[in-house]
Amino acid sequence: MNMPKILAIDDNVEYLKVITTLLEKFIPDSIVVTAESGYDGIEMARKEFPDVILLDIKMPGINGYEVCKGLKEDDNTKNIPIIMLTGLRTEANDRVRALDIGADAFLSKPIDKSELIAQINVMLRIKKAEEELSKERYTLEQMVQDRTEDLHAERSNLYNIIESIADGIYIVNRHYDIQYVNSILEKDFGPYEGVKCYKYLYNRDDVCSWCKNQDVLNGENVRWELQSSHNNKNYDIIEIPLINTGGCVLILKVLRDITDRR
Repeated sequence: MNMPKILAIDDNVEYLKVITTLLEKFIPDSIVVTAESGYDGIEMARKEFPDVILLDIKMPGINGYEVCKGLKEDDNTKNIPIIMLTGLRTEANDRVRALDIGADAFLSKPIDKSELIAQINVMLRIKKAEEELSKERYTLEQMVQDRTEDLHAERSNLYNIIESIADGIYIVNRHYDIQYVNSILEKDFGPYEGVKCYKYLYNRDDVCSWCKNQDVLNGENVRWELQSSHNNKNYDIIEIPLINTGGCVLILKVLRDITDRR
């Protein structure tokens, strides 16, 4: 935010002149725009996107409460700070009503110029901080999106490599849930979704007594041979630990068919 833009909405033309003179004197780097009715104020806010709005409550046609409510319900203007001004005798419920519909501050006329300038400067600082936070959030979201796309590309490349290997390969978690099976293994054992590894590979209803998963989860690389009771083939099996992006340890298993050697 370079030169702050302030929108003053009031049906009293003379008061708008006073406000404009005051702001130009005490916030000299600001741009002041004005509107003489609630309807014009809403249109001006949507057109100019000011950094702060000074809004009179008592106006013909549409009052300040209605203007504030309309601006706060509009996604394009809802984040603009609004300071409501009134020359009426104010009660606590007037202030509560203003704050309930989204006003950021409430001042009574005659306005103390020091208090008004202080309130405007506070709102400008808040607006600037929100804009910087929004930029940081956008940058962070963009970084996350870029990294996610990179991870998807890396995963796609990894799967392409795995699919090009002539050996059967699958990935399983610590709960024996199969996470991935390459096409070579799937040809021998079929679809794997929702099947535990001991059921899928060995047609068992419980964990195999010879299972090496815990050794691999402890960080070991394991190599061994076994005949599958599912298809009676002999396999040379290599198992290594993997850590996914969430920090969970998975197990990558490579099964080489050595039945012909036997």
